Amino acid sequence: MMEKDKWQEANAFVRTLNSLRPQRWNGLLKGVSHHEFGFLMMILRFQQQHPEVKGIYVNELAKNMRITKSAVSKMLGNLERRELVERAVDPDNRRNTFVFLTEKGTEMCETQHERLRCFLQQVTAELGEQRYREILDGIQELSDVMAAVVASWEPQNQTKEETRCDLFCDT
Repeated sequence: MMEKDKWQEANAFVRTLNSLRPQRWNGLLKGVSHHEFGFLMMILRFQQQHPEVKGIYVNELAKNMRITKSAVSKMLGNLERRELVERAVDPDNRRNTFVFLTEKGTEMCETQHERLRCFLQQVTAELGEQRYREILDGIQELSDVMAAVVASWEPQNQTKEETRCDLFCDT
């Protein structure tokens, strides 16, 4: 195999995955980044599923988003300054802080959700419903397989120069 061809498949794979990167979605959203939208939607879903609770705890939000509490706090600060969320100390346990959407935050979620719905409707119309579903199913299957392969990697006594290709390649 020629040296150039050796990397062609891997480069094509990485380019394709990068084309799906969230930064490309920021043009679709108006007034919030994809990260902020993710936060807002998680808070909204929690509030819809648990209407009896004032809001979601900040530490629970960090756990669900799989990021640090300080990163959550920074994001919430930005959203709070724009009056999309509010925080309140739990009166039963002052060490815990709730976060909940304001009316403006709820409206932002609804507006962005409608934009996404229209976008996906147009994409589905371009591809056709069946092809759209096949592609989504294929992406999910690829994601599941990739996660399983990564999970199967066990730390080995390899030098930095060695690769993990021996776990899945016939070289």
